[in-house]
Amino acid sequence: MKWTFRSEIFLILTFFGLLPLVIFSFNSFFLSSSFLKEKIFSNLEEITRLLDAETEEFISNSFNNIVILSENPILKSSKISLEEKSKELNKIIKYYSRFKDITFIDKEGNTLCSTSFKFYGKWKSNVWFQKANEKKEIVMSEIYAISDPQNPILVFFAPVFDEQGKFLFLMSVQINMEKFFEIFERVKVGKEGYAFLINSRGDILAHPKREFLFDKISPDYPLKDAFEKREGRDEFNFKNADFVGTFKNVVLSQNNKEETPKWQIIVVQPKKETFTLLNSFKRQIYLLILIFFIFIIFVSVFLSKTFSQPLKELTFATEKIAKGDFNVQIKAKRNDEFGELADSFNQMVKKLFEYSFALEESKKVLEIKIKARTKELRELIERQEEIIKERTRQLQEKIQELEKTKKELEKKLTELESFRRMTVGRELKMIELKKEIKRLRDELNKHQEKI
Repeated sequence: MKWTFRSEIFLILTFFGLLPLVIFSFNSFFLSSSFLKEKIFSNLEEITRLLDAETEEFISNSFNNIVILSENPILKSSKISLEEKSKELNKIIKYYSRFKDITFIDKEGNTLCSTSFKFYGKWKSNVWFQKANEKKEIVMSEIYAISDPQNPILVFFAPVFDEQGKFLFLMSVQINMEKFFEIFERVKVGKEGYAFLINSRGDILAHPKREFLFDKISPDYPLKDAFEKREGRDEFNFKNADFVGTFKNVVLSQNNKEETPKWQIIVVQPKKETFTLLNSFKRQIYLLILIFFIFIIFVSVFLSKTFSQPLKELTFATEKIAKGDFNVQIKAKRNDEFGELADSFNQMVKKLFEYSFALEESKKVLEIKIKARTKELRELIERQEEIIKERTRQLQEKIQELEKTKKELEKKLTELESFRRMTVGRELKMIELKKEIKRLRDELNKHQEKI
C-alpha cells in the first residue's frame, strides 16, 4: 500500500486529535465507575445496617416480652388452676400479635396446655427444650420448618417459676413469623434488589420469595469468610443472576447468656440494575467520542486536503517540466509558505526555460561545429587511406623482389653445396668455399629479416 503525504497528514491529525479525547473519556469513565460503584456499595451498607438494627430490635423485643410473660402473676401462681392459666394465655395471644402460639410443657415433655396444639413431634427430643429444661434459662431456637418450608417456626423456651422460685413448667412461645418476614419483604433496593437472611450453614431463613426459604446460598458466595469478617462487600452469582451485595452478622448474644444462632443479613442488587446509570454514562461517552471522532475526521480531511493540494499541483507541474513543457505556472492563491513556494517554483520554471532555450541554441551551434569537424576528419581519413594503400603496394613489390632474391640465393647455395662435395680433399678451397657460403648465408639471412 502506497502512503501519500495526504494520508500521513490525515492519520497524524486524527491520532493527535483523538488521543486527548480518548484519554479524557477513559479517565472520566473509570473515575465515574469507581465513584458510582462506591456509592452503590455505601447505599447497600446503609440499608444492611438499618435492617440489622431492626432485626436485632425485633428479637430483643420478643425476648423482653417473653421475660415479662414469664413473670405474669397468673401464670406463675401455684394456686391458680391450669384452666385459668389457659384462659390467660388466650388473652395474651390476642393482645400480643407478635406471638402465634404459647404452650406449657412440664419437665418430662408433656403438654399441659396450649393455645393451638399445632406442634408436631415429641417435646422431650427437642434440643432447645432440652437446653432450657436443663439450664432453666430462656433459649431461642433456630428458624426451622416442621411440615411446610414456606411457614417456618421460631420458638423461645422460657422457664416459669412460682412465688417461692420453684420451677413449675417450661413455656414454649412461637413467634409470629409474618411480622419477622415483613422486615425483609418491605426492603426494596432499586427495582430488583432485596434483602434476605441466612444462617452459618448457608440456609436461607428469610426471603421476599417464600419458595426460596431453606434453599442454600450460592456456592459462589464466600460463606465461611463472610461470617468470619462479620460485615463487608461481595459480588456473587445467585439464582443465575450476578449481584453486588453487602453483608452483616446479626448480633443476638446480648439477649441472654446462651449462645444464639448465627445469622447474617445480605442486601443485594443485580449488577445489570446497579450499573444502569454507569451504562447510560458509558453510552454518553461513546456518543461523545463518536461525535468528536466525526468532527476530527472532517477537520483532518479538510486540513490534509489544504496541505496536500498545493503539493499535488507542484507534483503535476514538475511532471510537465520533466516532459519538457516549460509553459506551466502555479497559481499562488495563498499568502503563507505554500504561496512563497509557488512563487519560487514559478521563478525557477522561468529560469529553467531560459537555460533550456540557451542550451538549445548552444546545441545547434555545437552540432554545426561537429559536422564541420567530422567532414575534416573524414577527408583526412580518406587521404590516410590512400597513403596506406600506396605504401602497401610498395611493400608488396619489395616482398616480391626479396622472394625472387631468396630463390636465387637458395639456388646458388645448392650449387655451392654440390661443389663442396666435389672438393672434399681440398682444404684451402674448402675454407674459401666455406667463407663464401657463410657470406652468402649471412646475406640471405639479412634479406629474410627485411622480408
